[in-house]
Amino acid sequence: MAWPMVISFTFRFLFQLVDLIYAGYLGTEEVAAIGFYAQFNVLVIAVWVGLSAGFTSALSAAFGNRDEPRIQALKRSMMKILFVIIPTLSLAGSGIWLIAPVFPLEEAVIRPFRLYATTLLVGMPLTGFWAIYHDSIVKAHHDTRSTMFAGLIASITNVTLNTLFMFVFEWGVFGIALATVLSRLTSLWYASYRSRTLERQRLDRQRLERVEEPTDSEPSTPTRVSTRAPVPLILSLALPAAITFILSSGENSLINWLLTQTPNSTVSIAAFAVFNQLLMLSLMPTIASSVAVLPYLARNVPAGFHLAVRRDLLRTLLGAATFGVLVTIGLGWLGGESVARYFLARHEGSVEELLPTTLAVLRLLPLGVVVSATFLLLRPVFEALHLPRLGVWVAVCRYLIFSFPLVGGGYLAAPALGIDPTRGMIFGLCTASAAASILSATLARRSLREAERASTP
Repeated sequence: MAWPMVISFTFRFLFQLVDLIYAGYLGTEEVAAIGFYAQFNVLVIAVWVGLSAGFTSALSAAFGNRDEPRIQALKRSMMKILFVIIPTLSLAGSGIWLIAPVFPLEEAVIRPFRLYATTLLVGMPLTGFWAIYHDSIVKAHHDTRSTMFAGLIASITNVTLNTLFMFVFEWGVFGIALATVLSRLTSLWYASYRSRTLERQRLDRQRLERVEEPTDSEPSTPTRVSTRAPVPLILSLALPAAITFILSSGENSLINWLLTQTPNSTVSIAAFAVFNQLLMLSLMPTIASSVAVLPYLARNVPAGFHLAVRRDLLRTLLGAATFGVLVTIGLGWLGGESVARYFLARHEGSVEELLPTTLAVLRLLPLGVVVSATFLLLRPVFEALHLPRLGVWVAVCRYLIFSFPLVGGGYLAAPALGIDPTRGMIFGLCTASAAASILSATLARRSLREAERASTP
């Protein structure tokens, strides 16, 4: 289940990374603009992932119960939600053009930020959010390979359009954003095709089973599912995942605001953007594997496979973290100087003066992977064990209780320690991630043991 998701998540994430790479051809101001947009992108992802998780969960339960009226009601309700939320998000996104000058950005960064952020915040709901409906149906059928192919198709389209808009039409940062928006149409088409195919096959199987079922057979006992109205049910199930991403956006907002207060703010924002994007790329196997953790545990813990669950969680964690560390050693240490020079090459200041700070930030990438992997992988454990409040509490601790004070403390303590403020904040961020990982591991271990005791006669 995990490997197709790893490939899919990695290529979907490359949307943002490809934008950053192409922006490097334009200048450090464009890189900084894309980096500053990351906090808004997390909010968009929060809505997308939350609605997808809620609809997938509710639809999966209805599939398992073979409750066709409930399935159709959920589908209609999801379409109603999308008809309301898509134009609302696009309209709200257009306001970023007006409020952009309010942000404490250098004048040279405001224009590319306006173009990039407005294009994405208006366009992504229109092209990307319709895929929630079809993508959730595909995942409810456990067809992770189709999710992988959708990510591959969209990523190839994104690279093609980026090249066309950048080097042929010379549309600059607007072309980069437009390529991302339009590339989502190809993944929407593929997800739509697969969802219709899978649903047609499901209905054909049901018709065949009704024909072959003996008339005197006893009806099967339905699985107990929620009887709540579809719209409140979908929205309530969307809440835990959405809260986590919203808190993550708050963390990014704090970091970006503090970076704007540094002496060389454009380079600081650009350096952190590169660090953050490469860190997320290295953590993609962990993040994608965490998606498979929920259904894996939900099925195997009640079945009594407790030893296998603990063993497989540990093996998955070690494998994903090892991959991430190896990637970041290559990007941050072996090739760190080349990466830093690439993103600084078109800055107006002296590259040699700015290089040490950027390189020092990139060399913290392996540490970021080590301290983050456990929290990311184990957070869905609580939802799988029907402890969503505990999962939300862990996320609140990670971002509000640990991250905000530690990031701020790292920024304030940096001058006394003789290091750049960006490094100070990243050290604070890594400390918060380590504390959240320890808390997640402790609570997950206790919860799994309690589940094992509860299932023991």
